[in-house]
Amino acid sequence: MLDFLPPKPVHSHRWLREKAGILSWSWDAPLDRPLEQSAHHAIQICGRPRSGDKQADETALHSHFSSKKTAAAFDGGFSFVSVNSDNVWFARGLSGQFPVYWREIESGILISNRISLLFSIGPDPKIDQRAVAWLAGRGYLPAEFTTYQDVNRLMPGQSVHVSKGGFHVTRPAISDMVNPVTTDQVLDLLMTARSNHIRDFETLPDAALEFSLSGGKDSRAIFEMARKSGRLDDRATAYTSGELYSPEVLSAQDICQSAKFAGHQLRRPTLAHQTLNLPSLIANTIEASEGMLSLFDTMRIVVNKRVAIGGHQNGLRGTFFNGLKVGSAGVAAAMVEHYTPDPSNVLTHNALDEARVCFSRSMRHLQSLGVSEDKLPLAFMWFVRTHGWVSVTSNTNTCVSNEMHPLLDFDLISLALRMPHHLVDAEVIHFALTASDDAKLQTIPFAQQSWTERLPDALRQIGWRGPKAERIAPYEYLPVFPNGGHPFVTNAKLQLLDLLEPWMRIAVEAFPDVVKTDDAMSRISQRKSTTSLKMIGLLGLATIGLISQFGRDIFRASGRKKIVETLRPAAPATTIKTRTIEDDDKIIDAYETSIGSLVRELQKRHSTFVSAAPAKPWRHIEISNRSGRKVLWSVEIDDTKTSPRELEASGTFTLGVRTYGKAQLFAKDTNQEITVPFELRESDSTISLIIPPYSASKPLSSALKRLLRLPTSVDGGPSAK
Repeated sequence: MLDFLPPKPVHSHRWLREKAGILSWSWDAPLDRPLEQSAHHAIQICGRPRSGDKQADETALHSHFSSKKTAAAFDGGFSFVSVNSDNVWFARGLSGQFPVYWREIESGILISNRISLLFSIGPDPKIDQRAVAWLAGRGYLPAEFTTYQDVNRLMPGQSVHVSKGGFHVTRPAISDMVNPVTTDQVLDLLMTARSNHIRDFETLPDAALEFSLSGGKDSRAIFEMARKSGRLDDRATAYTSGELYSPEVLSAQDICQSAKFAGHQLRRPTLAHQTLNLPSLIANTIEASEGMLSLFDTMRIVVNKRVAIGGHQNGLRGTFFNGLKVGSAGVAAAMVEHYTPDPSNVLTHNALDEARVCFSRSMRHLQSLGVSEDKLPLAFMWFVRTHGWVSVTSNTNTCVSNEMHPLLDFDLISLALRMPHHLVDAEVIHFALTASDDAKLQTIPFAQQSWTERLPDALRQIGWRGPKAERIAPYEYLPVFPNGGHPFVTNAKLQLLDLLEPWMRIAVEAFPDVVKTDDAMSRISQRKSTTSLKMIGLLGLATIGLISQFGRDIFRASGRKKIVETLRPAAPATTIKTRTIEDDDKIIDAYETSIGSLVRELQKRHSTFVSAAPAKPWRHIEISNRSGRKVLWSVEIDDTKTSPRELEASGTFTLGVRTYGKAQLFAKDTNQEITVPFELRESDSTISLIIPPYSASKPLSSALKRLLRLPTSVDGGPSAK
């Protein structure tokens, strides 16, 4: 679908059909074959109209053009371009499933559902500096932005009208707002949706349930729904991908142990795929996403045969599970709409079709909750992820947020729940799903996430009567995870970084005003010890570098071949093909061995407080906050009454019921200082610190000394300076 429209202002209304599928606006050409001779108007539609009468649908669209009335004529999403002798319309449905892009060039305005078609006419595209910043920082492009200058994306619900009066962009009307719901209705909605999900698990076919259990919020919500439905039987399997003792695995193991679920499995990731052709995969990925997503986001190392919608590792979740078609996006959607999917059809329905239905109904229900249509475009965004139109949603109005919650954002929840903006947190919905009657499950840390500080206030604002949201430090804060590496960055992606290093540097040099050169060069040079978050930025830079180097060639078969030929000489000749699964296992074994003993030392303790009894007793202990600038608690110790295993002291201490974090401990008489994680419990103004057993005959291991950053003394205890 490619239409060529006039720039503003409109000076002529003569149309010329140049070739099939392309409508061109001609300024002065004679009216060769007026479009009006073949039809009163012409229209191109992406979507599924409810009626089988195409002419009736077209007439309806022209007779009452508005987002709400137009949406009623379609099943699911739609977009269309319509022309007649006096007007041109192009619009994108509220669901945002079918993209519409427009590009203004010197001789007119191009409209298409593919960015690549916009560059078949006009000059070579130039990269938008705002896109560089977004791809290097977040790995995706929000709102109306695209990778290129002068190319815009219609937001969901937007339309454009071209007439004699000029060029006008319209957002959905506020007049469609309805009465807001009460807080009691919101709570009922949350609990109803929660019950519906439990029922989904109960009505699954009588087969073994298998699902992913990572250390994050999404999979824990699924685990909780399955647990409450009674589906965690002897046949059920929850698996975690990761190395032993990694934060993801520790969190999942503790959840399963607390829930008395024995079906947990560890699936260590394959570090390198033997048949991976990186150059071809890079070229195809950039072409498929039309340069709008970082290579990190769409690079598939191992093909997943389960029904799935791909998602960004930093929050863009959409995983579907075997036997259950409600992924995290479906869960979030169902929390704000009365829609219960039929899980028995998961293997007979296309995952995208399910997402479309869920998305459409969610949009309609949000409107019934009081969300105005002019706010909906700010809340929803769908990307072209592959040729199969795999989709992604995120919140698009909070540029500083690391977490991108499916189908939800702050403004949306603020309107739906009628809450002050400063109290709103998008985790209200997620917490309601995860809320458990078992207090132990509520206090198990996530791998790398934690509930935000605003969540308790948001829950109180809507009258939440369930468990409290305790903010617990995640497992990644444990000091056993080395700063020099990251367990979630695979060898295959490190090879990808090596291969694309020249294009990262090209992007840095091309956009010095956008990219912090020193910081970027530092990340490039230290890419072997990178984290997933930093990798997103590096591969975003590489994406920009390739696009700036090859231009519109990324959209052509000949151009993609050129990219592959350019990348291939730089690709390691034997790195992937000679590596075996056995080699990968040895690498992972070495990693697990290096940190396993340290983690086990921590797991033996009933609390996460770790210290060492000194050679001579501590006279004075101070506990500071993480920055070390504020003393939270201090106490003088009477060594004649103190057990080497446990110290108890009275004093005033203002913290929550349970607090985790990092603290500095030091004894003033020895000038010793230790940085350790801690757990403090307050009860009747008494603070208990649990200290591991110690004796001179049983010295601390060298590994534990390194963990505690203690100097070595002759007797194995901490030495005085």
